[in-house]
Amino acid sequence: MENLPKEAHAKRLNESFRLWLTTASSDVFPASLLQTSIKMTKDPPRGVKSNLVQIYNSLQGSKAEKDFFYSCQKQEDWRKLFLSLGFFHAVIRERKRYGAVGWNIKYDFNMSDFKISMKQLHHMLNSYTEVPFQALIYLTGECYYGGRVTDDWDRRTLLTLLKDFYNPYASEGAYSFSAIKEFQIPQIDMDIPSAIAFSEEVRFL
Repeated sequence: MENLPKEAHAKRLNESFRLWLTTASSDVFPASLLQTSIKMTKDPPRGVKSNLVQIYNSLQGSKAEKDFFYSCQKQEDWRKLFLSLGFFHAVIRERKRYGAVGWNIKYDFNMSDFKISMKQLHHMLNSYTEVPFQALIYLTGECYYGGRVTDDWDRRTLLTLLKDFYNPYASEGAYSFSAIKEFQIPQIDMDIPSAIAFSEEVRFL
């Protein structure tokens, strides 16, 4: 702050000059600077549809992300279970909107939980002849997402939900997670563009 020009020298600044700052919460960051700034925030997506669209759009962020998606040796299983994991991620994030009816304690599930679970799924599909659902459920439900869960009933709920999304029927396609027709694994080739188109058609929430 002491290096910022005083009023006498401020006129030397170019009128088109802009300074972008990124900061975490801090007690020592000057409040006056925040009060005179334009603040921008990126809110997490709301709704199952928005969460799914975010997941698939993130795959288009770089060539490495795309290559990773298409590098799985069992593409048919991978694409269906990837979508299934995406639905699971969206559903457990949205449960916190319902207070104690959703979770006893609010949890900050985020994209890092999804990404590590996605990489584990990718690795398991490439490493085993048959999909090891029990191992996937344990690692995803107890370690990755479950690592944030502190309440025993919430952990039980999370594992019960996960079993609806990680099971042999989900990898076969045309599998519905609920009576809502959009909540299903469709019988189409779920490459990234078609998966985005499908996600954008999800009308519920």
